Amino acid sequence: MVDTAQVQLNGSLAGALAADLSDIRFADLSQQTQERARLVLLDTVGAMLAGAAYGRSAHIVRDTMRALGESGPATVVGEGLKMSAPSAALCNGISAHALDLDDSHRFAAGYHPGATVIPAVLAVAEQERAGISAVLEGIVVGYEVGGRIGRAINPSHRYRGFHSTGTVGVLGAAAGAARMLRLGPHETAMALAVAASMAGGVFAFLNGLHPTKHLHAGHAAQAGVLAALLARNGFTGPEDVLEGPEGFFRAYSDEVRPEVVTEGLGARTEILSNYFKPYTACGHGFTAIEAALDLRRRGVEASQIVAVEVATYRAASVLRNAEPQTFQEGQFSIPFLVSLCLHHGVVSIDSVRSGLSDTSVLALAGRTRVTEEPSFTDAFPARRPTEVVVRLADGSSLSAVAESAAGMPERPLTSEQVTRKFTDLASPLLTSGAAAEIVETVGSDATSVDGLLRHRVTTHEVIA
Repeated sequence: MVDTAQVQLNGSLAGALAADLSDIRFADLSQQTQERARLVLLDTVGAMLAGAAYGRSAHIVRDTMRALGESGPATVVGEGLKMSAPSAALCNGISAHALDLDDSHRFAAGYHPGATVIPAVLAVAEQERAGISAVLEGIVVGYEVGGRIGRAINPSHRYRGFHSTGTVGVLGAAAGAARMLRLGPHETAMALAVAASMAGGVFAFLNGLHPTKHLHAGHAAQAGVLAALLARNGFTGPEDVLEGPEGFFRAYSDEVRPEVVTEGLGARTEILSNYFKPYTACGHGFTAIEAALDLRRRGVEASQIVAVEVATYRAASVLRNAEPQTFQEGQFSIPFLVSLCLHHGVVSIDSVRSGLSDTSVLALAGRTRVTEEPSFTDAFPARRPTEVVVRLADGSSLSAVAESAAGMPERPLTSEQVTRKFTDLASPLLTSGAAAEIVETVGSDATSVDGLLRHRVTTHEVIA
């Protein structure tokens, strides 16, 4: 239950966020924040391009919207189609999340800010003819709002079955879109108030790994844009929508820390709490991946393993399907991911695809058991502990523990690594020189986002 006495504010939380963030200027932000904003933009565009090429959900939604006769000023990434800003945000959000290559938030469980904030910001940027600097401001603002609200309600929010990408994501998207529209504090607060009533998304998608997961990102981006446009035109909502007696916090979480929403506001930026994905998998599988890779580096041979036991925290322990059949099921199967690492030492688009038909990988996945370790659950989200124990044919056993993974804020990828990830994803999908142009545009102060969005993917192969 929310104790509103903890909220040391003269007004509402939405109002406090709006007042502080409405006048952010990119040039005034720290160099670290500026660099991170450019990297999350580049990383998300890469995820969008891959999703547009390979994602079944992206293809279906794109075709559906095209059949509805959508048109407008905003680009559907990778396709060259033009739609209204909300509809382009829908399509691009789904593409960004379709292969689970997009960034995530270290402490707000299940929240993918890039796939929700950036499609909204880019769509409104095209509508308003804004440039790269304005886009980067919108990204920082969107990450700030989504990250702070996501921190405040998790992990209880996740344990109640909600997917922060669809719930928290709409608030981050609305904040980013409001910034692109240059809304003042009151209108921005109203955009958040409206967006909160459009929040949704439950983890039921895990039962069969349905593409509704991807819809959560796209719908959040779409609804965020719509909320900001409505607020600009005078639509209103309750300003205490977050902390009010029948507000967002009480509806969506059993354990809320409302003070987190404004803690350090203006002194630190939430975008520095995002993490990039070096592995093509659900982020909750990353410490299991790291532990398995550690065992492989120590000389463990997969052919000598009789059984594997994985102990992890609650949010990760549900990823226990030992018989994945689809690309997405493989990405969300700790038994499969651990086996893949022990056999081949890499988790990429190609290795996941090939691993699903590798009988040795699948056999060991079938001999892998995943359980929740309560002490690890207690450590989450500050840490993400996972222990992998392998039982060998000679009767001995070896174990490895990982508490964090590469890409996390405490173990960040370098700008060169993020750029290489983008280039590796985008170059095979685009005409010669296009990937380099996107990298150059992200690093510039271009007055248009055309250099990011005008390139079409040259391949369409559904794999996920």
